[in-house]
Amino acid sequence: MNILNNIYFYQDYILSVIFISIIINIILITAIKKFKINSNKTKLFGIFLELDNRSIVLLSTTVLSYIFTIFLVFNPTNENYISNLIIMFMFSLVYMVFNFKFKTIFNEIISVIFTFISVVSCNVLYGYIFDIQFEYIPFIIYILIFIFVFLYSTYNLFRRIYDIMHIDKYVRKVRGE
Repeated sequence: MNILNNIYFYQDYILSVIFISIIINIILITAIKKFKINSNKTKLFGIFLELDNRSIVLLSTTVLSYIFTIFLVFNPTNENYISNLIIMFMFSLVYMVFNFKFKTIFNEIISVIFTFISVVSCNVLYGYIFDIQFEYIPFIIYILIFIFVFLYSTYNLFRRIYDIMHIDKYVRKVRGE
C-alpha cells in the first residue's frame, strides 16, 4: 500500500515524463521524415545510432534524472524531501554502476547534494514568498537559484551525454581516438 501512495505522490512526475517523451518522439519523427544525408543533422542523429544497451541505460538514466530535477524545481509544493533525495541518489547510483566510474563517486555525491540543497532552497523561498510575505529580495534570490538549478542540471545533462558518447567505440573511431 505504501508503494501505491508513493506512485500517487509522484504521479505528476510520471505524467511529465510521459508527456516529454511523446513530445520528443514527435519531434524526432518529423525530423527523420525531413532527414537528408548531406545535412548537418547527420552528426546529431549519428551520435545516437548503434548504442549498446549500457549506453542506452546511461542515456535514459541521465534524461530521467534531468527531468526529475527540473520537475522538482517547477513543483515547489513537493515537500517529500527524503524521498526526493533517495530518488536523486538512485539515479546517480545507476549511472555510476553502468558507467563503471567509481572514481567519480565523490563528485557525483557532491553534485547530488548540491543540486538537492539548491532545489530545497528554491522550495523554501517559494513557500516564504507565496505563503508568508512577498518581498522583492527573496523573489530575486528565488529566480536566481531557479536559473542556477536549471543551468547546473543542463550542464550535468550535457556532461553525462558527452561521457556516454565518449564510451561508444563508433564515436571514438570517427573522432580518431
